Order: sequence, then structure tokens, then C-alpha cells
Amino acid sequence: MKQKGVRDPAVGVRHRETTRDERMRVISLRENARWSWRQIGRELRIDPRTASRIYHRYNQYSTPSSRKRTGRPPLFDDEEKARLVAFITRDSRTRRLSWEAIYIEMDYACDPKTVRNVMISLGYHKRVPRTKFNVKPDNKPKRVAWCQARLHWTKEEWKRVIWTDESSFSTAGFGHRPWVIRKADEEYHPNCVDLKFHSGRKSKALFG
Repeated sequence: MKQKGVRDPAVGVRHRETTRDERMRVISLRENARWSWRQIGRELRIDPRTASRIYHRYNQYSTPSSRKRTGRPPLFDDEEKARLVAFITRDSRTRRLSWEAIYIEMDYACDPKTVRNVMISLGYHKRVPRTKFNVKPDNKPKRVAWCQARLHWTKEEWKRVIWTDESSFSTAGFGHRPWVIRKADEEYHPNCVDLKFHSGRKSKALFG
């Protein structure tokens, strides 16, 4: 028995986002066929109140499209992205932080994976750092001068040079190489390389 003041729900009503075609049909049935909201709701299997809102929104904004929802403001706008990049690229230490450590130091209220995804979208990835021998400041100009003095050597002159190569293997375990956060073109950025020093670890060197 129907209670007084209680509306009968439309048969088969589905609470979902209506399509553009459905919204166009609502407008057409209301303007051309003069159907009631209840008739339109039953025909399209939507709530009559939804049909009413679609029609009135069309009259107000002259479009059958749904209005864009404001939603929750994004945590990482352009300003915050720039702040995040500035922190990570600050020095060698921050380049090697884990996503979890960055999340903690920046005091973000999000999942660490979100930080990772933002950096990936900006072109930054976790990469294995390149290894370079540490050259003392006094030796840098000497090395440059040595190369410049031989810049125009011919192939025959280089043939008189005996080249050797070195390969070493550890006899006491393996060293640890951390990941570094960088772009593809920052391969040899000073903060993105591992400088090679005399480590003191036990190893054997072979020359050939």
C-alpha cells in the first residue's frame, strides 16, 4: 500500500552517470513530447529528479554536458612539483634518497608511490649511477693539458702507444651501489655519479 507523501521509485532506476545521448533524450522528451519527469525516468531508467536536473541545467547553461566537478585540489600543482624537484636535485645525498625517505623529509600526506609517479611524469627515474675515478683538483688541469697536447695526433702516432686495461674482482663480498634519481641526460652530472676511491676492500686486479 502506498503511503501518503512517499514517492514511488522509478522502476529499474540505476544510480549512475548519464550519457550525453540520454541527456539529449531527456531534453527532447520534455520539450517536444511534453512528458512528465516520471515518464522520462521510467523510459530511460533514471531517477525523475535526475531528469529534472538535466533539463534545468540545459536551460541554465545551454549545454547538455555535465558540469565539471571541482573535486579535491591536487596535492602536486606546478609550484609543489617545482619544490619537490628542487629538493631532490639539491645535492648528491638527496639524489640517492628512497621514495619513502623523500616522503618523510618533505612531510607529504600521500603515498610514497605518488611521489615516485610525479617524478616519473617529470622525466626523473631511479637509475644506476655511473662510476668515475675521483680526480684531485690539482690533477684536473694536467689531464686536460695532456689531452689537448695530443688532440691532433694521427692514427700512426697512436699506434706507438701500448694500451692496457684493468679488471678487478672482489675476494670479500660485493660492494653496494645505490640508485640515483636523475633524468636521462644527467648521466654524468656531478651529483649523479659515484666517485671511485681506494676502498680498502680485498680484491685482485688483472692487467692485459
